[in-house]
Amino acid sequence: MATMVAGCANPPPSGPVPAEAATIPKSDQVSFTTEQAIAFAIANNPQLRAARRQIAVAQAKLKWSGKLDDPEFELGANTDQWGLNNNESVVEVAFSQKFPLTDRLQRARDLSEVDLALAKAEVRIAEWNLAGEVRLTAVDALALERQVRLHRALRGVLAELAEQIGNSFQVAEASQIDLTEATLEVEAQTRVVRQHEAELAVINGRLRGLLGRTPDSHVRIAGELADPIPFRISPSAEVLARRPDLQLSLMQQSRAEAAIELARSRRWQDVAVRLFLERETAEDAPEGLERNTFAGVGFSLPLPLRTPEARLTDAPRQELAAAQASTEATSAEIRNEIATTNEELERRRLTWTQASGQTLELARRNIREVREAWRLGKENFLRLQRAQERSLALEENAIEALRDYHLALAKLHKAAALEPF
Repeated sequence: MATMVAGCANPPPSGPVPAEAATIPKSDQVSFTTEQAIAFAIANNPQLRAARRQIAVAQAKLKWSGKLDDPEFELGANTDQWGLNNNESVVEVAFSQKFPLTDRLQRARDLSEVDLALAKAEVRIAEWNLAGEVRLTAVDALALERQVRLHRALRGVLAELAEQIGNSFQVAEASQIDLTEATLEVEAQTRVVRQHEAELAVINGRLRGLLGRTPDSHVRIAGELADPIPFRISPSAEVLARRPDLQLSLMQQSRAEAAIELARSRRWQDVAVRLFLERETAEDAPEGLERNTFAGVGFSLPLPLRTPEARLTDAPRQELAAAQASTEATSAEIRNEIATTNEELERRRLTWTQASGQTLELARRNIREVREAWRLGKENFLRLQRAQERSLALEENAIEALRDYHLALAKLHKAAALEPF
């Protein structure tokens, strides 16, 4: 269950999203919320579609499992041509069918049913990993968009300052040095904006691939990164039960158990039942050749009839022990992962609180005052540059802290299997 620190009114996005938010978007849609992007990726990712084919393979195997082997048709003929050559001969037609003495067929079907569940569990793991990757990519995209907006706004302010300095230079009220510095600052911010836009294009391209969109399509993540709040997930039994990797480990345990039962059912060999029809031509003195027809049934018992159970179940028992050990290790790893991610999330929240607190507000107020003082001629341009650099550095630190928090939150979403699928 999700738990929040007291006083927190609205937890970060976690758990199943509302039905309208989880609706798969249209194929021609360009802008996605994070939840829409996850739903779209799960429905359209080509690698995931290929992985789902394994379910069809397991279903086909289940359809034909637990059935008798095909019967065998036998045809035989013999003659005394190389013997007494009395024109005696025998022609035989027979059908044979093997039947198990145990419930082997049902046990084989049980194993196929577990294999089908395993195939579905493996697809769920692929969906879980894909959802986590989409969420992390969405956080990177939203953080970078905020960086782009920050530097675009700063470029606009610097361009306005450069224009004012240029006008003052025309009337000999500003120096050439100040004009050059202002122009270089604008160009520097322009380069930063272009660099961030290029990085954003790379991220959106990666997102496009995850969503299964064509190379000529465009995608973007809509929305904003919310302000961090205290939030944590307790590694309860309910949370562990949602984890696809633990579900897969439990399925592997079930498969080993089914394999043991199938091996036990094979301790008795199959018995073959044979139906035959024989046509005989033989000499019966003094009448000569006579024909006769025989029909009958036969049984075939392989030797040894019974195989020691230990020989058959030794390997499946070892597989069961390995699966049980894997389940215990996976469970411990999940608990540690959730605890570690909870700690990281809280550290990231505190870092953001410091980065976006009084110091940032003081820097914003300071840059406004320095700009106004510069316009009134009370401060020089060098002082304005320094104030602008400090303010920009703090703004970038706050965005990075916000991104780090949401990356940790995305990791917690995955650790607790809270994705909407």
